[in-house]
Amino acid sequence: MCRLVLATVVALVFAGAARAAVPSPDARAFFVMNAATGEVLAGHNAHKSVPIASITKLMTVLVALKHLRPDDVVRVTGYAAQVGESRIPLHRGE
Repeated sequence: MCRLVLATVVALVFAGAARAAVPSPDARAFFVMNAATGEVLAGHNAHKSVPIASITKLMTVLVALKHLRPDDVVRVTGYAAQVGESRIPLHRGE
């Protein structure tokens, strides 16, 4: 019985410590939200207006939104998956 109580106390102490650990990214502003539930997970200066990181990223999204519907599926080609400049981990067939 004593071991069960001790194990429970230890588990609760470590669970609380793990939950309290909040990452501190090196950014002027950020906002993280669960898209499925709308729950705000983290944020720092979330309402602060900052310039976009890349005009290329913005234009890519605009072109995609213009030509695709939200339920469209786009397959990654072998060539696109081999592009070294991409920081998105693309794999053929995804």
